[in-house]
Amino acid sequence: MSGVHDVCLSMTTWRNICMIVDNGRAAPSAYSVPETELNKLVARYGANCGILTVIPADATQPSEEARAAINGCLERNAHNLKGVVWVVEGRGFASAVVRATLTTMGLVRRKMQTWKVVDNVEEGLGWLSTRVTMHGDVELQDALRAMAEIRAPKPGMPPVTTPVKKTRRWAWTTNDAA
Repeated sequence: MSGVHDVCLSMTTWRNICMIVDNGRAAPSAYSVPETELNKLVARYGANCGILTVIPADATQPSEEARAAINGCLERNAHNLKGVVWVVEGRGFASAVVRATLTTMGLVRRKMQTWKVVDNVEEGLGWLSTRVTMHGDVELQDALRAMAEIRAPKPGMPPVTTPVKKTRRWAWTTNDAA
């Protein structure tokens, strides 16, 4: 597992999945890091990779240049991706609009890759595990731990927030809960 943590963009790779937390404030150049890591995954696993991107409830819309960088990465790697999952956290109107927008974009891009929009990480990784080759529930729990790791606070950087999400198997909690 490798990773990078920035105030605006955090990512790690877990097996053949590139996991990203993006609050929409990253510079367009920051998106070259996940693409480089995805290219390493493709070199190792071939066209059996996936991307899971978490958009926290407090995220903003990325700049036009950042959106172009994201779209460019997806287009350049379309043939290598078995699935792309967007986890849009939050329960309000703004989160619903983001989910609707991404769902519509997924319909337009259907020829490029299989695309899913959900509201929690567990559902997203569960769906992605049916698209890329993974081996059961134990590995899915490992992927959830990897996602929690990139959301953990790093020295000198604020934590990446996440709502509390409880499942039957384990609790997903905020890093900054007091």
